[in-house]
Amino acid sequence: MNKRIFTLMAAAMLVGAPMSNLAFASSPLIAVAADATGDENARKYETASLANGLKFILKNSNNQYLKAVEVEDTDYYTKTNETTTDDGEATVFEIRNYSNKTFTLWVDGNQVVVKKDGSAYSASDEDDKVTVFLAKKSGNVVTDKTDFTKICTSVLGSDGENVFEGTAYTRVAPTTDETLNDNLAGNGFSFQFPDAKVSPEKNPFGNQMIAIEASKTCDAVIGSPSAGLYFVLANEAGKKLLSEVGADTPNNEKIKAAFNAATFVVVNPLANFGITGFDKNNAEGQDFTTVKGEKLASKNVKKDGKIAYTNAVYTVSEQDELNGAGEYTIKMKALIKDDDDNATGKEVYVGVYDLLGGGLKSYVTTKSESTNLSLAQTAGNNYVKAADLLKTSDVALYNIYFMGEKPAENASGTELNNNWSGKYLVNKYGTSFTSDAVAPADVDLKSALAQWYVTKVEAKGVVEFKNLETAKTISCKLYTTDKAGIYKAVISALSGKKGIEVVKLVPSKGIDAFLTLTDAQMKQGAELIFNGTGNVTVKEVYMKKGDGNKFVPTSDSDDSYTWKFEKSSSAKQEIEYAYLEKSEVKAKKVDTLAVQSYFLVSTKNGKKYGLQEVSSTDDEKSSDYKLVEVDGETELTPFVFKKYADGHYAMIAVEDGFEYVDNIQQAGIKGLYVDNSDVDAEFAAEKIGNDKEYSHITVSFLDLGESLEATPRHATLDSDEGAISFKADKNGILEGIIAADGLTFWLDTADSKADMPAFYISKGIATEETPETKAAEPAALRNFLYFAQDSAEFWNEDKAAYDEDKNYFLAGTEDVKAIFRPAALVGVDTIKTSVNNQTVLVSKEAEEDVCLAGVENFKFYITKAGNGYKVVPAAAQDKFLYNLNGKLGFTSAEDHALIVTVGAGDPTSNESIDNAASSIAVIAGNGTVTVQGAAGQNVKIVTVLGKVVADETVVSDNATIAAPAGIVFVTVGDETVKVAVK
Repeated sequence: MNKRIFTLMAAAMLVGAPMSNLAFASSPLIAVAADATGDENARKYETASLANGLKFILKNSNNQYLKAVEVEDTDYYTKTNETTTDDGEATVFEIRNYSNKTFTLWVDGNQVVVKKDGSAYSASDEDDKVTVFLAKKSGNVVTDKTDFTKICTSVLGSDGENVFEGTAYTRVAPTTDETLNDNLAGNGFSFQFPDAKVSPEKNPFGNQMIAIEASKTCDAVIGSPSAGLYFVLANEAGKKLLSEVGADTPNNEKIKAAFNAATFVVVNPLANFGITGFDKNNAEGQDFTTVKGEKLASKNVKKDGKIAYTNAVYTVSEQDELNGAGEYTIKMKALIKDDDDNATGKEVYVGVYDLLGGGLKSYVTTKSESTNLSLAQTAGNNYVKAADLLKTSDVALYNIYFMGEKPAENASGTELNNNWSGKYLVNKYGTSFTSDAVAPADVDLKSALAQWYVTKVEAKGVVEFKNLETAKTISCKLYTTDKAGIYKAVISALSGKKGIEVVKLVPSKGIDAFLTLTDAQMKQGAELIFNGTGNVTVKEVYMKKGDGNKFVPTSDSDDSYTWKFEKSSSAKQEIEYAYLEKSEVKAKKVDTLAVQSYFLVSTKNGKKYGLQEVSSTDDEKSSDYKLVEVDGETELTPFVFKKYADGHYAMIAVEDGFEYVDNIQQAGIKGLYVDNSDVDAEFAAEKIGNDKEYSHITVSFLDLGESLEATPRHATLDSDEGAISFKADKNGILEGIIAADGLTFWLDTADSKADMPAFYISKGIATEETPETKAAEPAALRNFLYFAQDSAEFWNEDKAAYDEDKNYFLAGTEDVKAIFRPAALVGVDTIKTSVNNQTVLVSKEAEEDVCLAGVENFKFYITKAGNGYKVVPAAAQDKFLYNLNGKLGFTSAEDHALIVTVGAGDPTSNESIDNAASSIAVIAGNGTVTVQGAAGQNVKIVTVLGKVVADETVVSDNATIAAPAGIVFVTVGDETVKVAVK
């Protein structure tokens, strides 16, 4: 590591006056002395005081630096046997809670703990934890200095077991031109001397300056030194010189011209302050001035006004990087005071010297030793601070928007591509993750690919961002501007980016990274649209079920297969982000992106089918995509839908139990696309980011529109074409028809709390049949509107093939009839009906010897359409109730849908409590009273003799209560009706 440990001696020195009259400024906290080993890179603390906030590294007797490690599953650090020879890799310890002689130790804002015997701590050692320490030297406890050799545990204020054996060191690093210029976003710096007792009347370093590395000028300016820094005024000429020496291809003539025009801060060989006790012969006490570069030469020439190059060359070092960051020692290695050709350059330090304890006067001057001089500090900077970016607990998550200057009107090629003005920074998939700038029209700001969270905020504006989806890291330097949220940035890691960019950090307004569906959406049908990109003739391609149940691409939207989504396994992404706690940057881990995978399924004839990725029979392909029947052994393929920055999705096949990092956060993952390289297009998988023409997918849900209010009610369903009714055909099937006079139906909510509620549409049946059991018939038998797809197409056991019953199709079409089927609602999702003259239960999913699947065929969405409503089967949301020659069926042509009005209805005499707000119905059955639409209300049933047979709060919208045969009075709320129980 290119760092040095630098020495600062805090001592007083007599300068031509009694010591009682003189005082000298010294480093406010730290003093170090040379190590006895003579190692130039090892300097240890000697006279520094133990104090809160003191930071140090530890070096043992084997010249190894000590390290501490994080304790797994905790926020602690503890000791380790691991060491290093590189001071830059050594653990930095900080003293806190110092009191007399004891203290606690901290590393990166986390406390250091050990066991009582001084050994390493683990998460299971909570009852054996020590957090307080003290320092020792030669067996004695050290109470105020850093010249200790051991750190021990402290037990009740007494020394305990050894923990760390080593002495305290600090770090110092040489300071480069870039470091100094960075203070003001590459535009320079200035020096002040805040520790001086009295501000000097003249500060030659107080104006904004630019540091120029001398080695970058020596080829162009003969005689210029090959090492050190020039300080030039940060005017246009100074900036021009900085630009020329930093050019990709430096031009010596341009550098020389810029050098001559720039203004340099130099030691004036003819001006000395004459400070008592200073040695003029050693160039102590010199004053400074400014001259143009053209006045610099290889030596001083008084008559020509020339000043030696070396009188303008400085070295700068940060003396105590751990505790005095920003305090600089300025040195000149070859200051020439005379015109003599043989004059020897003197090594001097530059700082502020105070006379008489600072009560009289001070000078910015030179001295052969650094003691007694106040150190320089940069006068302000605009580095971004942690508080500018971080939150106090949550993730600081941003979209990064480039502002800056727009490209020239005639810009093209590289010049245009490298100008990111007006664009957002996003990550892209490919062979590896890459960063690019995308125009606002082409980016979804809620996509995780367009969002960046802060992981680090370090000294001097160093900030690290990570992409929320890919974890791709971007490091940069940020500088504040006079506008909140807008920063100057140096982001050198981005391809083609060089110099200063202007960026706006826009706080995230939400995350929409992967397809996440609501329960209502999973009940809706959806189709997958493969969007064509680039110069394609067909803009949209769909999935069509072809021969052998294999899916093939089609451009005909009428052939698009309708899917429903069903949840499979999920995974979460864990991130570690930076946050602010009491002005201290800390890190926290949290789960952010929840990635849900889905099966794509459909139902037909009471059987469930799904999409499966299977091995292809084509040697040139790895996979085909087929529709397979789901049984107990079928393994459907789960898919994750990852959102692109443009708002479309990549469709990624995963395995059940997939992991985020292993299966999603990989540049090589593959997504489904349309391979149209041959005459017969096929579905295939290709790496995301390879930008195949049809790889960006839209998940298009069938738009059902606004639903009828989810309130049970009696209603008529009328239309301009007539009213909905039904009658038996020659085969005994109750066909839905259009009639002059309609019937009053009971609309019962199947799932009233759903975003898109479905309804059972039925008409009561008068019956004298005795139920098998009370439990088997909690509601009366009714005729339910039914989507007869399972009756029209069914599995024929005798033929071992699918068969059709033309009686369930509208004449001359392939459209399924709308029929009414006798059934009884025995649960919210369970219907009792008759199939092949056998009484069966029908539910959402089939269960052997219990029930059949297909209850969705009894449910319908009633959705807004103009001044009326459309009726849509829940089992096929791309179908619509329509009228063909007076008969009702279901069509895929939405423009042919029958638009109905929902009237108030005219219930039979014993079926209704007339309460428009609640639409409560009371239905007398065989030994039962069924109350519909009264969930949460109290129901009271009283006989004609005044006997109360029921008084309870019902929890169902379809509550059945036992009652004796005869006349009973049913009270719901304030309304009472009389019904006759059979």
